[in-house]
Amino acid sequence: MVNKPPSLEDVPEAVAKAYLERISFFKKAKIYQQKEDIPRMVESVRKYLNSVAAFYGVEEKQLHPNLFKCYDHVSEQLLLSHAYWDLAKAYDRSEKLHDEAARCLKQFALFSIGFKYQYANSVMIKKYLRLRKANNVKAFEQCHDKIYVKAKGCFVSSFAYGQNHPVTSDFRYFRDHYLSKHILGLDFISFYYKHSPNIVSRIESFPFGFRFLTKQVVKIILYPLAVIAKVYRS
Repeated sequence: MVNKPPSLEDVPEAVAKAYLERISFFKKAKIYQQKEDIPRMVESVRKYLNSVAAFYGVEEKQLHPNLFKCYDHVSEQLLLSHAYWDLAKAYDRSEKLHDEAARCLKQFALFSIGFKYQYANSVMIKKYLRLRKANNVKAFEQCHDKIYVKAKGCFVSSFAYGQNHPVTSDFRYFRDHYLSKHILGLDFISFYYKHSPNIVSRIESFPFGFRFLTKQVVKIILYPLAVIAKVYRS
């Protein structure tokens, strides 16, 4: 796709101007969404997507995470995932636009899988399905399954015990078979996957001695929860 990040000097003035305004397009879309002004919301989201695409020299349909591989721009990719999510919901309202909604869901999955916010995005779809707001239910379910199946991280337990440890497996089972079936559980999962990767990443940067001590403390804190998870799985 691209070998280096484009710069504002490399693109036409109109493209650069639109790119600099892209966040305002996204914010306006959220405002229109709150007001249930769907046509203007869609228009603003498309302005955001087109401004990003034009800056990278591609069509909107060609937007892909590989465009951003050459540098760290996770925040932009998170916004892109949410932009496609909002479009998918809007297009799903009309049966004539179900194909476009399905395309946007594929883009949403593309900008979700492999990122720290992947599980949070899968939870977002799950909530939407539970509220029975989707018309093309099958398309949303397929998108959820695609993201969810590949979202198996359990960051804190993996840090303390190891990714393949039985305790970590018990926590995953408890998450998948109990927490994910309840609204409050989904809220907890969303909160957990929003904050735990950064917490673990910060701990991993500590000196070995302090990191080892922290790991033991985390194990003590997790122990009663591990017992609950194990009993539930039994």
